[in-house]
Amino acid sequence: MEFWDAKYNEVITEKKPITFVTERGMPDGKKVFRQINLYPIFGNNLELTEIGGMAIDITELKYYQEKTIDQAAKLNAIIENSHHQIWSMNTKFELTSFNKNYEKFIGNIFGINPKIGDCMIKEPFVTTKEKNNEISNYLVKVAKGENVEFIYSVKDKQGKTVWRETFLSPIYDKQGKLVEISGIANDITLRKQIEEEKNRQTALIKAIFESSSHLIYTINKDFILTSFNKNYFESIKEDYGYETHIGKRIGEGTISKTAPDEYKNWAKLHKDAIKGKPGFYTTSVVKPTGETTFYETFLDPVYLPSGGIEEVSYITFNITDKYLSEEKLKTSLKEKEVLLKEVHHSVKNNLQVISSILNLQSTYVKDDNTLYILRECQNRIKSMAFIHEALYQNKQFAEIPFDEYLIMLVKNLFHSYSIDHAHVKLNFDVERVFLNIDTSIPCGLIVNELVSNAFKYAFPGKKQGFIFISLKKQNDDVTLIIKDNGVGLANEIDFRNTESLGLQLVVTLVEQIGGEIKLDKSNGTKFEITFKQITDKNV
Repeated sequence: MEFWDAKYNEVITEKKPITFVTERGMPDGKKVFRQINLYPIFGNNLELTEIGGMAIDITELKYYQEKTIDQAAKLNAIIENSHHQIWSMNTKFELTSFNKNYEKFIGNIFGINPKIGDCMIKEPFVTTKEKNNEISNYLVKVAKGENVEFIYSVKDKQGKTVWRETFLSPIYDKQGKLVEISGIANDITLRKQIEEEKNRQTALIKAIFESSSHLIYTINKDFILTSFNKNYFESIKEDYGYETHIGKRIGEGTISKTAPDEYKNWAKLHKDAIKGKPGFYTTSVVKPTGETTFYETFLDPVYLPSGGIEEVSYITFNITDKYLSEEKLKTSLKEKEVLLKEVHHSVKNNLQVISSILNLQSTYVKDDNTLYILRECQNRIKSMAFIHEALYQNKQFAEIPFDEYLIMLVKNLFHSYSIDHAHVKLNFDVERVFLNIDTSIPCGLIVNELVSNAFKYAFPGKKQGFIFISLKKQNDDVTLIIKDNGVGLANEIDFRNTESLGLQLVVTLVEQIGGEIKLDKSNGTKFEITFKQITDKNV
């Protein structure tokens, strides 16, 4: 009651009508709003006699107003917090509103704080006549009711170029009259830089693609040509006699020029590449002129962003000159191999001729000592002849399987000295060792001398025994052992300082190959020789 008493007294005191809104809660929790109008009523003598009142239910209007205010607040928050620049202007192109991002942008570019009423087609917003004409043309279109979208650039305070993407739209009143123009702009400088770099990279790749001396092209999983460079086009025209094009199925026009097996091999490699397996192949094509062109091609799957494979990229090299050079080189090498074989064969034959001459000469010699010397010379010559025989039979001329040579040499000496198998046994423990010819010949002579001495002196009076020959390799070190269980050397004999030509020769040859020699007299005679393995691989 106090509320209403105060309102009535206000009308009585002021003698003026008043308007106010009341709020009342309902049992269901909703609120009811009423607009109350109280007004004084005067009598004939102009004295206040009564107070009139009128109440209007404005609940719906109140809720609508609150919703409108709430929506406006949300829109204002969206506009103010947007990373876009948002503004509006009247038909005189004067600013009527703008958000803080627009204000920040204008400050960064022009160094000013924009304010309501600034004209958008005058300085500092438009700095050149060309820019004024450009902007004016856009505004004229919007004034005619068009929505306009455009991109333009400006310089900031540091002189850097800033790119904006701008959208202008007309704003109409209830009568359909254009009253304002809205603007939304976004800084796309980074996007523009990325696009320019992308375009630069694309142009660079295209230049590489087109100017490459190789044939570069792509083929999809259905064997359809999807791209190619200039060199591919020209090579196809020259090799197959037709002009290719995008969309052509590979195989058309080419099968008659390609061997069926080569075509099948290519088709398989292409299908494998579609499955993710890179490939490589060489092929040849007979040109219309009758010339043969040789190619080397690499296939690689082209992966989509999703990870799938729809195409295969090809890079083809014309290797005709390389192929012909290699063929010429192979022919030359084959000729040299044949020649080298013949050289070794001739050397072996010449050594055998010398051995035969010595053998014939021995028939005229009656002195036993002279015969002994001739036989020793024969065996030494044979050991060298065996080396050249091994090289002649071997595919590699730079190195010899010395283990095979060693066994052959010892067995030949066994027969040369007419040793009885029941009298002396030969035991071998050898592994595969390759030596070059410069090491093989001295080693062969060393074996010849030491094994010959064992045959001649180790087992006098038909004493039984064995000769053991070992050849082992560890890393690059080779160990050669020649051992017998015969009578052994006399204690007073120093094999390094002896009148024996054979032992002198052994010591000299060991020094020649950079090796070391040891002698063990504890149980017969054991020579152990160690030297570095030398082949064409480690020279």
